[in-house]
Amino acid sequence: MGIIHTLLLSCKKAVALLDQSTVVPLSPIERLQLRVHMGICKGCGAYKHQSELIDHLLENRSRAEAFDTKALEERINLRLPG
Repeated sequence: MGIIHTLLLSCKKAVALLDQSTVVPLSPIERLQLRVHMGICKGCGAYKHQSELIDHLLENRSRAEAFDTKALEERINLRLPG
């Protein structure tokens, strides 16, 4: 198997490495593979951005819980059919 085949990841594997990297450090080859993939794949870049945003929101969840949700619930219920 050539070097190109070693460096190229599927999107499925790239997403798995992105998720794994939030828990444990990646190996040098995994970091390189991910960097190459992220350089050519806009979809995985969008996934990474969304994951980072979700992580940030969850980290700040305590502030979000202090937000009064009654008005939001009422607006949502007004838009629901039936």
